[in-house]
Amino acid sequence: MLAACAPLLNIYIVADLPVRMAERIMVDPVHGCWIGSAPLSRDGYARWAGSGLHRAVWQELVGPIGPGLVLDHREDWGCTSRACCWPLHLLESTHRANVLRGCSFSAVNARKDRCDNGHAFDAGNTYWRPNGHRD
Repeated sequence: MLAACAPLLNIYIVADLPVRMAERIMVDPVHGCWIGSAPLSRDGYARWAGSGLHRAVWQELVGPIGPGLVLDHREDWGCTSRACCWPLHLLESTHRANVLRGCSFSAVNARKDRCDNGHAFDAGNTYWRPNGHRD
């Protein structure tokens, strides 16, 4: 991941943040993650003023988060910490895209292309319920 964004590494620096916010961030020298310190939510997100520190950092350095969008911690780019708030490890996305990119039960099932009996999901043997679920 770092090689892909090497030219962009100096776009965002912790020193550009307000002092109180910057004091809560430690930079991981191996992965480049900006790890927010305690308090952490039960899900491992660093907290700031009643919200996620990653959201506050994004809004401070990048700008407002688009309407209907959330910030996705891009594990597929090498970032595995929910406490990370480095803008280059985040991406604006819809809630649906964020969930489906993850490893939750619904994300795993959505990626399946075969039923539990090994049959391919195709137009001839797949029923789509009105609520969007597939059988």
